[in-house]
Amino acid sequence: MSFSILACPFIALQMFFFNDVFFWAEILVFEGITTIFSFIFSSYLLYQLVKLWIHKTYTISDFLSIVAVICYLALLINFSIINRGFNQRLLLFVLLSTVYLTVTFANFFLSSLVYGLYIRFQNVQNRWFVCLGAGLLDGRFVGKLLANRIKTAVSQAEKSKDLTPVIIFSGGQGANELVSEASAMQKYAVEDLKFPLSCTLMEDRSRSTKENLLFSAKLVEGDSFIFCTSDYHVFRAALLAKKLGFNANGIGCKTSFCYRTIAFLREYVGVLALNKKRHLIILGLFLLISIILGI
Repeated sequence: MSFSILACPFIALQMFFFNDVFFWAEILVFEGITTIFSFIFSSYLLYQLVKLWIHKTYTISDFLSIVAVICYLALLINFSIINRGFNQRLLLFVLLSTVYLTVTFANFFLSSLVYGLYIRFQNVQNRWFVCLGAGLLDGRFVGKLLANRIKTAVSQAEKSKDLTPVIIFSGGQGANELVSEASAMQKYAVEDLKFPLSCTLMEDRSRSTKENLLFSAKLVEGDSFIFCTSDYHVFRAALLAKKLGFNANGIGCKTSFCYRTIAFLREYVGVLALNKKRHLIILGLFLLISIILGI
């Protein structure tokens, strides 16, 4: 039997209050819709994974993101565990948790769009620009994704010439990298984009977005700054900057659609992790509600 997220309230009512009142509504309305949706969405995700695999731009986290979504859809839409004899307490907990995750993802997605549009239409000028690093190709070369971040930082800095802008290239050296991301980015900006070396700084110790922001903030000595990153990453980085107490906004550069789709899922998990205690408390309340209603 297949079930949609829209069916969750009806299922709960059926199990605990109205027995079979909504049973045929589930079958007639939600069965067809969710089957079609699950097939299209799962096929699309697999298609994007194959494209990433062919172009060798995938990572383990990208692969795991797609696996997680497919498992989520399998749980949400093909609920083979649902039957009259299944533990109703556990079932209600799964349904409530599924609704919660869906709502929080929708909120994350819409908030990301609104933030991106808001910043895009602002006249963003500043003295300090921070370009967030990403992995290097063959351990030393700037790839397309990172190049777009650098181009965005240079473009924004050139719009603030009256403020004598400085770009901070932020990124440490990974285990499989021959040089730091900061030095590779600086070299690309100076040699390929002809940006003045005297208007650049390097922060080459960071290993994460949090460290990018923390170490770069020390270089600006309390001033506001603009960070440049990929469009899918900018909202989470902005939330993190706010949580750390920095006066910073982010500008996102365009990313290929196939990569952005997968990366968005990874960013959602990252946003959940920013407030993991709150989410765990809510899931705990769902468990308590499920136990009480299942008595």
